[in-house]
Amino acid sequence: MFHLPTGECTITLEDVPMLFGLRIDETVVRGETEGLDNACVDALGIESYIGPDRVKGTIKLTWIHDMLDDMEKITQPTEEQNILHAKLYILSMIAVLFPDKSHNLLHSSWFQFVKDLDKCDQYSWGSACLCYLYREMCKACQKGVKSVAGCSLLLAAWTYYRIPRLALKSEIAPSYPYAVR
Repeated sequence: MFHLPTGECTITLEDVPMLFGLRIDETVVRGETEGLDNACVDALGIESYIGPDRVKGTIKLTWIHDMLDDMEKITQPTEEQNILHAKLYILSMIAVLFPDKSHNLLHSSWFQFVKDLDKCDQYSWGSACLCYLYREMCKACQKGVKSVAGCSLLLAAWTYYRIPRLALKSEIAPSYPYAVR
């Protein structure tokens, strides 16, 4: 809850699809939260980067971005390569919606949601994103915490929409979803 001179306000579930265009109904985003080292192989069918600087249960976003760059260089991709490219792209979007504090790691528990692309668009990504942001903002209020995880982009878009004095002046007419502006 934010306390402003005009009263109290907060990001609501209704704000999420308006700002981001994400689903707030359908299938709940839930599953195993343990960082499985074989999650990458199960979901993508390829081995992830395993090196001395890898954190157990996570994948470096640079590895995902490097794989995406490699996929884009292929001139005649096969069907399997197109599916892999789509899964990697969705994982990079998940990293934007559910970032960790470092903003450079993706927990391997997210890989289960791209395993079946037919189910991927049926998840309630908007409600999960808002829930994750609330949880991380609560954690950030604890004594000694110096950084926050969660979708700060959602918070910024909400602030610009709900508190117009903070928004930059724009000649662009608002369109749906509002965060595009």
